[in-house]
Amino acid sequence: VLERRSGGGTIYGKRWFKVRLDGGGEAYLVDASNSSQQQLNHTEFLRLQAWRLDLPLFVTERRDTFFDTLLEFPADYHEGLLRLHFVYPNWTFEALPVGRTWPEVLAAQATPENKNLVQYEETAFFSDYEWMVKNRTVYDGSNWYPATEEAIAFFMDPRNFLNPGDLFQFLDLRYGSGERTDRGVRAIFADNQDLLELVPAVMRAARESDVLPEALAARIRQEVSTESGITLVAKGLLDPSYPPLRSGSPSPSLLSRDEQIAQLDAVAKERPLDETERVILESLRTGGPGYPSPASRYYNLYNIGAYPDPGVISGAQMNGARYAAGLFVDKGEERFAEFLLPWTDPERAARGGARFLAADYISIGQDTAYLQKFDLVTGSYSHQYMQALFAARDEGRRLYAVWQEGGDSTAKLHFRIPVFRDLPTSTGKDVR
Repeated sequence: VLERRSGGGTIYGKRWFKVRLDGGGEAYLVDASNSSQQQLNHTEFLRLQAWRLDLPLFVTERRDTFFDTLLEFPADYHEGLLRLHFVYPNWTFEALPVGRTWPEVLAAQATPENKNLVQYEETAFFSDYEWMVKNRTVYDGSNWYPATEEAIAFFMDPRNFLNPGDLFQFLDLRYGSGERTDRGVRAIFADNQDLLELVPAVMRAARESDVLPEALAARIRQEVSTESGITLVAKGLLDPSYPPLRSGSPSPSLLSRDEQIAQLDAVAKERPLDETERVILESLRTGGPGYPSPASRYYNLYNIGAYPDPGVISGAQMNGARYAAGLFVDKGEERFAEFLLPWTDPERAARGGARFLAADYISIGQDTAYLQKFDLVTGSYSHQYMQALFAARDEGRRLYAVWQEGGDSTAKLHFRIPVFRDLPTSTGKDVR
């Protein structure tokens, strides 16, 4: 180690080290936020330093084709793109003109109001984000509410995300040429054993569907991970025929006899049992059958078809289970076989869901996380994978973290960035 520095004057991480390499020459090692180290050569270090310290940018090679690219974007995109090119010159950017004006697209995204949802609770942590909640109508779970137009505007405006950490929501998600390792998938699934068991299935799914394995992993993590593992529908614990009796519980048909009795007794203390519940409870108490066990269990790792149903406990996940069982696609359709329905095991769910993503989104031009969140391709503004307003940004951040951990700042990556007409000077509060 030739030099070390820590504290507020450093950039990129809390500490950086200047070291002499065994093969000769010098390099910088910096501590990232996840405590892993990334090696930068001197030029990369200076570029990153200029970015972090907000130093003036200059480019000496006017023949760089990047300048032709820059002219395809409005002037208020230029500073962000210049900084990105300055630090990562091998990244390429494609301008995607949007056919409708910004006010037209924003109005379409705000209607119906359940098209974009935000999570909110009455806690100190969420207090700074109350402005993002349009009203207190719950559309999913217990704390997912419709977003305000101001919040939608902020997350839909690409200019707010022209920085390395947020840019990956615009990354082209196609697999491309060459073989890939499972290192990135394992990084995304880190600290979640349920997800780590899916790594081989995700790698196979990526190869078959021509989708980046890291993109599939980020989508799975976004959709079905929990603090303790994965959701009920990802574990195959929801029976399409019988919703759970209580929030957070598997379907009663997947419980033991004693568990069914205990749950029905608990429900009876909260509300009157319906006729079916009363008959089943009586049968269980006299040694008769309870809820019938399903012939198969169904798994959904991407929440495909998981539209909210506030009238049913775990309503969105129940719809996901019904899709996994093949109830939303006619058996006579080519899609039924193409998507490997029904998804009766986790591998089949990983592969079939990836095929769905490739066929219904990537192949028609919705080939970035951003375009799958905000439908700017079909003209309907309704062909959107996620309802969570910040889902594309969060998936992009996971992809960036994986790329950053790999340490290859010379990688050639392609980003497809929408360009709107009649954009206002700025949009929304900064919630990055």
